[in-house]
Amino acid sequence: MSPLCDLEFVNWQTPSVLLFRTIVVISFLGILACDRKNVVDELDFRELDPQVAERIGEYQRRESEYPDNPVTVGELGIVYYLYGFYGRASHCYVRAANLDPKEPRWLYYHAHVLALNAQFDEALGKLADVIRLEPDYIPTYIHQGNWLLLSNEPEKAKESFERAIGSLWNIPAQVGIARAHTKLSEHEEALGVLEPLAARFELPYVERMLANTLLHLGKTRRAQELLIALGPSTEHLKLDDPWIQEQLAYLTPGFGSRILELEVMLHKGEFASAIEDLSQLRKRYPDSKRVLKAYVVALRNLGNFEEASRQIDLGINEFPTYYPLQIQKAEILRATGNVTSALQYINNAIEIDPDMAEGYVSLARINMDLDRWSEAKEAMDKALFLGEYSAIAFVESAIVEAKLGNWNASLDRLNNAIRLDSTLAVAYLHQSRALVALGRLTEANTQLKLAESHGAPTMQIRAVAELIQSLEVQ
Repeated sequence: MSPLCDLEFVNWQTPSVLLFRTIVVISFLGILACDRKNVVDELDFRELDPQVAERIGEYQRRESEYPDNPVTVGELGIVYYLYGFYGRASHCYVRAANLDPKEPRWLYYHAHVLALNAQFDEALGKLADVIRLEPDYIPTYIHQGNWLLLSNEPEKAKESFERAIGSLWNIPAQVGIARAHTKLSEHEEALGVLEPLAARFELPYVERMLANTLLHLGKTRRAQELLIALGPSTEHLKLDDPWIQEQLAYLTPGFGSRILELEVMLHKGEFASAIEDLSQLRKRYPDSKRVLKAYVVALRNLGNFEEASRQIDLGINEFPTYYPLQIQKAEILRATGNVTSALQYINNAIEIDPDMAEGYVSLARINMDLDRWSEAKEAMDKALFLGEYSAIAFVESAIVEAKLGNWNASLDRLNNAIRLDSTLAVAYLHQSRALVALGRLTEANTQLKLAESHGAPTMQIRAVAELIQSLEVQ
């Protein structure tokens, strides 16, 4: 195996990756024991995708025939896990581990289910048992370090990551150590880990961490240059974990592939084409947050605010900590002129996840609606700091800076936007206006022509052109 096989940077928008990443193809339907008795009767197969029902039924029958075989019990747990029945999966893994106390995989898989539910103390206990049985399986230490960080124990996390240094998992171990340093506000130490990695390997995730570390150290210019060069990357660090990858053999396409197709349609703006299928999926999988979010996005973009709002209210009642619904509700309220109420929902979303750039972008927009430009700047700066490096975000930030009279800062933001998207007409338009304010009329004319060539609205082009002409006469 190549030394770089331990670290993969993947685009989470590709179908194969999204199918695995969204392993939760059916939402959790309750903690139901994987007790062999009546296990088939506990599932209502009418509510399942036919392919999913067939796959689960196959492994239920095997377990029914060999109820004391740890493999059949554990495999049923894997299938439950892959299709989102986490409670059932947990009970199967417990049974399998009891039937074969020397097999570390059942403990390992159970630990991951516990971690998904943020039960890190219990998950770490399982990993300790895994290490006792199989001390040479290095990915265990990476997960252990990650969960210790989430448990706010960065010193212990460093110790776990250090056990993976020098192995095939050396890079994620070093990244973990850098994260632990950051958690401890040891930014110089984090820089010392990240700079050699970034210099040796072309790894966007590491470079983004490096940029954020530079920001913490006040090295703003270098950080911004690095983030602009990276662009709005959606790549994430993926740990090569053979035991976890073994589970893929038990997965069959069905719900996951269909919702993925619909999400791609939404991304292309094909809301009308997707809405009927999303409506049917919403009825079939009423507990799926993923389906609900997609359905709401389609409804909102089709202008059906009433139904979108109703669906969001139902979802927020069931999933109060799922922040995307709070953001969708805020966008609907903004669109209907209820900006004050929109602000409350955005504040709710940020309270749920204070490190979410998307929430601060929405907060900035609401403050712009309310003519609170200083507050809008604070929110947009926070969004950019958290990694919201899209061209539109830079344009919106430029508008805020312009409103505050910060024309040079506005121009810098617009230059960044154009570097990210050289076809964005609105960026050239606002750039022209900023250049006018700075008295650079020749450059303003040039950028205005570019705005026009990229399709900026005629009325806005004319307004800026008239302003330039009036100043040239003076």
